[in-house]
Amino acid sequence: PLGLIPNIEAFYLNNEEVRVAGFLGEFDEGSGSYAPVPGAIVSGVITAPDGVESSVTLFDDGQHGDFASDDGFYAALFSATSQQGDYRVRYNVDGMNSTGAAFHRVVRDVFQVSSGAGRISDTPSDEAVDFDEDGLTDYIQLRLLVTVQTAGDYAVSGRLVDEAHNVSLPASATLTDLLGGTAP
Repeated sequence: PLGLIPNIEAFYLNNEEVRVAGFLGEFDEGSGSYAPVPGAIVSGVITAPDGVESSVTLFDDGQHGDFASDDGFYAALFSATSQQGDYRVRYNVDGMNSTGAAFHRVVRDVFQVSSGAGRISDTPSDEAVDFDEDGLTDYIQLRLLVTVQTAGDYAVSGRLVDEAHNVSLPASATLTDLLGGTAP
């Protein structure tokens, strides 16, 4: 198999520059690992929270936040992050595989931009709960430590995704009347 594995940090602050990146690799059964695929044409369409789309071209030249030239890591820098919310990224990839056959791939990812007034302070912990003891997970309990700079109401949202980054389950909760400081 051949594919692009997105490599974007999940959270950014307003007006912070985002490194939109991914590793393009082809699985090598002999070594059991992915070999880089240089020379592809990789572009991205980034949809802001208000629906406005921006286009970026990702490079594998070692000069755009993509490590070294021809290493299979493609990247571009994106700075139009003035809105808070989810930014959706659609990567379009065209190139030739190791046998010379043309390929086209479309991969999706997402990152979030916030004001920084509240943030998750520590690594979240989770627990699968089998409420009816049938051997299947009924819900996932998530524990967060939150730091709030300004008192108010905040929303926490998340996505349960599979290995291909397809959203399986979106979820959100509203935290009301939080005071400034750190609390679970």
